[in-house]
Amino acid sequence: MKRIISREPVAIPDGHGGILETVYVDVPAMQNEETGEVFLGDDALGMLDHVKAVRMGGYSVEMTIQPVTAAPPSDNPFRVSSSHEMAYV
Repeated sequence: MKRIISREPVAIPDGHGGILETVYVDVPAMQNEETGEVFLGDDALGMLDHVKAVRMGGYSVEMTIQPVTAAPPSDNPFRVSSSHEMAYV
């Protein structure tokens, strides 16, 4: 198993049974080198749930996002890609 960064889709519901938007989040994962299968851990799943909650209005963005101090933004594996870029730590 090797450590990778996996870009995972997060579907944001519109409240009427449809999808408002889909954002892509880079999360830490493990990959089986023989089969190529990707496994997400609890941290990655929590990040995906967090992004969904923020996008749905469940949390204040200011309360949940902290500045990155340990690494430059280009090295931050926890990024959301959509029309609005946000870095999560």
